[in-house]
Amino acid sequence: MGVEQSVEELVPHLVGDNSVQVVSVSGMGGIGKTTLARQVFHHDIVRRHFDGFAWVCVSQQFTRKYVWQRILQDLRPHDEDIIKMDEHTLQSEVFELLQTGRYLVVLDDVWKEEDWNRIKPVFPRKRGWRMLLTSRDEGVGLHADPTSLASRPRILTPEESWKRCERIVFPWRDQNGSRVDAEMEAMGKEMIAYCGGLPLAIKVLGGLLAKKHTVAEWKRVHDNIEAQIVGKSGLDDSNPSSVYRVLSLSYEDLPMKLKHCFLYLAHFPEDYKIEVKTLFNYWFAEGIYNGSSTTIQDSGEGYLEELRRRNMVIVEESYLSSRMERCQMHDMMREVGLSKAREENFLQFVKVHTSTFTINTESPSRSRRLIVHSGDALDMLGRHKNNHKARSVLVFGAEDNCWKLSSFRNLQLLRVLDLSYVQFKGGKLPPSIGELIQLRFLSLHEAGVSHLPSSLRNLKLLLCLNLNVADLLHLVHVPDVLKEM
Repeated sequence: MGVEQSVEELVPHLVGDNSVQVVSVSGMGGIGKTTLARQVFHHDIVRRHFDGFAWVCVSQQFTRKYVWQRILQDLRPHDEDIIKMDEHTLQSEVFELLQTGRYLVVLDDVWKEEDWNRIKPVFPRKRGWRMLLTSRDEGVGLHADPTSLASRPRILTPEESWKRCERIVFPWRDQNGSRVDAEMEAMGKEMIAYCGGLPLAIKVLGGLLAKKHTVAEWKRVHDNIEAQIVGKSGLDDSNPSSVYRVLSLSYEDLPMKLKHCFLYLAHFPEDYKIEVKTLFNYWFAEGIYNGSSTTIQDSGEGYLEELRRRNMVIVEESYLSSRMERCQMHDMMREVGLSKAREENFLQFVKVHTSTFTINTESPSRSRRLIVHSGDALDMLGRHKNNHKARSVLVFGAEDNCWKLSSFRNLQLLRVLDLSYVQFKGGKLPPSIGELIQLRFLSLHEAGVSHLPSSLRNLKLLLCLNLNVADLLHLVHVPDVLKEM
């Protein structure tokens, strides 16, 4: 379909004698930028040429400390001190390292020229390092290096789109040479036109149609697409809104429990790699499934596998066990998830306006799941009375803040509380944690806590307590109360 040809064209520009410093891949969401970059990144010639490799998903919400940290962690994977480095030290370490050898750095999904300006201080002038950059905006790559090579994956033709969809829906066709029902094929080609030639939309629609086995079922999907798209405010197969509506149909087709599983994935930041064991514990603690007939892991894998079959989620498996290890949403599927989650009040993002230090509360009392993206918002959370119905609180981006919250009194219905990486004042988890008697899941993964209170004995329903620490010199003191839980 042209991807292999694009890979072969890009590789020499990274490894040849006349190679350029920056190669950029640009195009609209879902067109295959990351897929192309990943194939270049893993190409045999590329792997033999460079001394080290780094891959960082930048996305819309990022800190340059995070980007620099990820680059250094990939290039020095056994250095346990990186996590403790401040921004100035990270800049110096990455800069010095990139001057010493041949390194390939991939910056995936850089949105704006200003984002590159924030990241670029770690890159020395004209050394052995090379960069592969992906962006929706072609100008970002040219801004990073006016002499950069720019590549744009093309959209698929209608014929290519249908062939790709066919391979997903009818994988057996190539084996036995049977023909697809003519009426199904005609409807399929009409539906695939609304995917706009984007590989992601084609995969998702194919995953949906693969679950439908009769002409009548295909007709219902076809009519649904027609009703959603045709004649509505000028939407057509070249309009991004029609692609979004096709992706939305895959959500609408899910059984209710799978809808909840899918919406839960929208909790996580863009391009975030989700540990599936943690995800399954969230689902179980929230009662999305009961796991009574099998283990939490097996039940969770069943649900996640169904989302993977429908091409709604990307799953990574362990090399050793071949079991699911991490999962990730494509940013366009995440946009669908966020939109549906807001429509159904499934979750609420909690933010703090720094000028007034008040919480942004569109309708937090109507949502039972709160996502916190800063330590300041976390500090305000427990004092905000509108949050008393919350069932889960997940925290991201609070690594550099010290949580001063002394009470959980307004969060007493919580089932899930993830405080991973949160720093606690004095290294102590507040004793009022014992008031959360409905809690099923508590994560203090690499959190800045050294002592747990004896009030944990009150958490009789707790199923999972995550106390992973990165530094074995600073272990967590656990009171002798776990046997009472």
